[in-house]
Amino acid sequence: MLPPKSSQSSTLNNPAKLISLDTSIRQMIINVSVYPLVLGLLLFTSLAILLSVYATPVAERALLNGLKASVVGLSQKAAALIDSQLREVSHLVVLFRASHEHYLSLSRHTDLPLRAPEPQFSTNADGVFFKSADNGGAGMYYSGDTEIGAEQRWKARNLEGLDTLYKSIVQTNPTVAQAYFNSWDNMNRIYPYIANPALRFGPVMHMQDFNFYYLADQQHNPERRVVWTSAYLDPAGMGWVVSALSPVYRNDFLEGVVGLDIGLAALVDNLLVDEHIGSKKVFLLDGQRRIVAMSNDMSELLGLPELSGHAYSEKVSSTQYKPDSYRLDSLQDQQLAKRLAQFLQNNEQVARIAGQQHDHLVTQVKIPSTDWQFIMFYELSDVLQSQQDMLSLVKKLVWGLVLIVAMALLIYIPYVQRRRAWYAKTLAEPINKLASLTSEIGQRPLSVDEIQAGGIRELQTLVGNFAHMSAELNQRTDKLVKAVTAKRLIEEKAKLYQRLANTDQLTSLYNRKFLDTVLRQEGVRAGRYGDALSVLLMDVDRFKQINDNYGHLAGDAVLKRVARTLKNSVRASDVLGRWGGEEFLLICPKTSLSEAAILADKLRALIEEQSMEMPVTLSVGVAQLQESEKTEHTLGRADKALYQAKASGRNKVCVAD
Repeated sequence: MLPPKSSQSSTLNNPAKLISLDTSIRQMIINVSVYPLVLGLLLFTSLAILLSVYATPVAERALLNGLKASVVGLSQKAAALIDSQLREVSHLVVLFRASHEHYLSLSRHTDLPLRAPEPQFSTNADGVFFKSADNGGAGMYYSGDTEIGAEQRWKARNLEGLDTLYKSIVQTNPTVAQAYFNSWDNMNRIYPYIANPALRFGPVMHMQDFNFYYLADQQHNPERRVVWTSAYLDPAGMGWVVSALSPVYRNDFLEGVVGLDIGLAALVDNLLVDEHIGSKKVFLLDGQRRIVAMSNDMSELLGLPELSGHAYSEKVSSTQYKPDSYRLDSLQDQQLAKRLAQFLQNNEQVARIAGQQHDHLVTQVKIPSTDWQFIMFYELSDVLQSQQDMLSLVKKLVWGLVLIVAMALLIYIPYVQRRRAWYAKTLAEPINKLASLTSEIGQRPLSVDEIQAGGIRELQTLVGNFAHMSAELNQRTDKLVKAVTAKRLIEEKAKLYQRLANTDQLTSLYNRKFLDTVLRQEGVRAGRYGDALSVLLMDVDRFKQINDNYGHLAGDAVLKRVARTLKNSVRASDVLGRWGGEEFLLICPKTSLSEAAILADKLRALIEEQSMEMPVTLSVGVAQLQESEKTEHTLGRADKALYQAKASGRNKVCVAD
């Protein structure tokens, strides 16, 4: 509860009865936090004792270590089995390469005997040279931008002698989907045969843009060994595949690259799903931590469908690897992705990883024939059933503890609420009062008696300092307002005097003195930067007759109307003023003589159109500043042109030579 108001008032003037804010906070911590914390520590200590008595961590570690050794052995055997099958494909690639190197080393002057019927070739409208009929062998495609000469025709025809090997490799090995040779001059020989390959590859295809060529070239493969690609989208229409590649050299010249494609579906069915593999949750990972292929069970665990077939809506013009969603750091289960990344980074052989539903042991084994990693997940739920039973018991104990803590909280929370309400009011009420009074600073002096400090010394000092600051701020504000007001008054007077000095009182336009200054400045600027500068000297025609016939007041009204019309019709960059009497001067920076003449005629016409009760017209003389000419000479030529306009009948524009 708050102490009585009278008690508060008595302590304000008696510092001995005030307590410091630090002391107040210490007392509150003891009353609100220390005693409940001691109780909580006793409860959690009891829980730790219970867990240490009923848990069996030593037995669990022994069981888990034995299981880890068994799982590592299984994964190593599985990786060795996969590697042996990949090596078999690699050996086929070596044989494939040797056959091509032999054929390409033969003389180009004679054709070789063929077992199959003579191939038929055609050239389409885009220049694609291709094998137009299936004779039981491979298809052939030459890019439309390749000039087909004797060399190209020899290779297109005589490499048909290798079609028996192409066919044998694909048909006798269930893993291999395609066999092909891509040459340096953008020829593609591929089995099975593709009818009209231009529809698939397009009119132009550069082999060097695809991984199934450049990964085996001199730059990427100087050792000239068999290399394996990661999973990519096959431009020939086979969907998602991996390839085993080898370069074909004639002496030191790279003739091309041979390759064998394995579809991802075949890779999973023939390599990853095998009765000798101890788990159905396996996948292959490339050097960039992108999933090459995975089993169906692994796909369900990761929530990521495996890619195999593909709907080709457009031509594949360069290598397209699997999307970034197949990278470990992009998996939907971020916790699993982070743990796998840490597992690979630490180069652990086996680790336990918790999943959303089950825990797994994870192993990694290098596939020697590639840069891939074989990853296997082994589910622990069946093996560690005894551990689950122990966890069930622990859960019961934990729930018992939760019940006890909940009962304690039912007592603890109301106590905290009562103490917090009193403390918050004691501390926050004077601070809130100070905050509200800040809006009155500068309007009236503030008194110390307006705020009760709640018996806290620091707040009482703050209130006193605030009141003192408010009084001093009021005094300084009054002085500052007076000083600013006086300064503004002086500045406004100076502006008014300057405007009066530069302005014609009748027309409110610039006067002759100001026009003289502007004309000299613009003349200097035009001479310095080579800009054009023109002047228009305008005179109201027969102004003396207007004064004589209608009076001087009417003449003044005419001058005001002409000034207003001219001012509203010129550009912001132009300077208009009253030159004297009924004459007006318009200074036009960056304006040529022809442009000034057009403007002058426009102004003359406007004045004539706006004549109502009495006819008013203008005569205008136009001149442009010449090189090395003084502005007064330019003005003199404009005056002569004005005189010429007057002499030739008035209401005219004359341009000075």
